[in-house]
Amino acid sequence: MEARSEVVITSPVKDPRSAESLRRWLVRSGAVSNASFESDVAPPGVLGDPVAIVALIVSSVLALPAAIDAVRKWFDTQPPSTPSVTFKVGEVSVEISGDLSEQDMHRFAGILTAAHQAQQ
Repeated sequence: MEARSEVVITSPVKDPRSAESLRRWLVRSGAVSNASFESDVAPPGVLGDPVAIVALIVSSVLALPAAIDAVRKWFDTQPPSTPSVTFKVGEVSVEISGDLSEQDMHRFAGILTAAHQAQQ
């Protein structure tokens, strides 16, 4: 049986189309095989900005670098004001922004891969 981890990607929702665009991009990229999408909006009277959540099920350590790279490429298609996204595996999280360097992408992939392996 393969080891599986849930990867949660969150981003503030300034434009709901942007969050849906990220979900579609991840699915089309082939970087993920199982992604669900929901927009978590604070109920009336509760402070807080709406947050988009993309949940992925990762069964291979190779999927994490591919997902991060897909998000990095997605940022190239978005306006510069697009907010950063946060990848979370277990209790470990990293923030990905539009100016992510290839070196940082590899470093973040290593951090998240270690978190994935620690959950097994």
